[in-house]
Amino acid sequence: METNEKIFIAFGVVLFLLLVALAAALYKLCKIRALAEKELLDQSVQVGRDQADEAVQVDLLPKAQFPHFQLEKPQLELRNIPIAGLEGCILVPEGILGVEPGVKGPNWQGNVIVVDPGGSIFQTCRYTGSGASGALYSAIGVFDTPVNQNTAERLVAEPVVVNQRIFRNPRWQVRVVHVHSPDMSRLPSSTVSPERALRDSLYRLFLETFCTLQRAALPGDSIIMMPLVASGIYSGNIPSNIYNRAFASAFCAAARALRSSNIAEALGVREVRICCYGRAVQLALAEEMERQACTGKEGPAR
Repeated sequence: METNEKIFIAFGVVLFLLLVALAAALYKLCKIRALAEKELLDQSVQVGRDQADEAVQVDLLPKAQFPHFQLEKPQLELRNIPIAGLEGCILVPEGILGVEPGVKGPNWQGNVIVVDPGGSIFQTCRYTGSGASGALYSAIGVFDTPVNQNTAERLVAEPVVVNQRIFRNPRWQVRVVHVHSPDMSRLPSSTVSPERALRDSLYRLFLETFCTLQRAALPGDSIIMMPLVASGIYSGNIPSNIYNRAFASAFCAAARALRSSNIAEALGVREVRICCYGRAVQLALAEEMERQACTGKEGPAR
């Protein structure tokens, strides 16, 4: 009996040591794997940052060296202004309903893709909101109604969502792309300037939007109505000249990432329209985009 107990104890000790050794080996293996995955993730993140830096960050001239650009007279006379160096995209004085402020809409024709910049729908999963979003929901007849289950699930998880519903009228059929507009009024204290934060947020959002639109395989004769995202109540009282500079830099950088001189072709549509909600904003944004195209500089950092 005593011998059996010794054998049992010895066996238990050996088994315990084996379990400890196995646990140590597994821990080491998991640690090695975790380090490898972290290194791979860091490399992927760095590649993304490098691409973003390549697209957005440029050497800045001192503020005094930035020339003031004015549009040529022929451009000033155009109702719709093309963007220098970016084919398939124009600046229009209308809003996303196809009409200027104060005019009853919508005034769409054919296949239209409307980019909805509201943030409320991402929180409530209902077609509610004010400003451009509220006017859009009223125009397509869904104001203050819930979105369907599939769209609701995606709104909770994604910053850019193509609504699966197609809204029809005898003169048009509209698809809506919801984008979660960054809210600059809630910008936390940071060493990054509001302009830089806005530009970087818009750049990431435009990249995501363009990729989502490409995957959506939209009708080739569609017109995309793109609003001034993060403007109005979401701008955080950022001055209009700084907003224009950040928007122009982010939009053009994201468009260049498509590796095509024609953004409409890259997205598989007929035309992209940046909706400026008025002639004054249209001309100011056109001058900023013209200046950046001519100098290759995005403006003085602040």
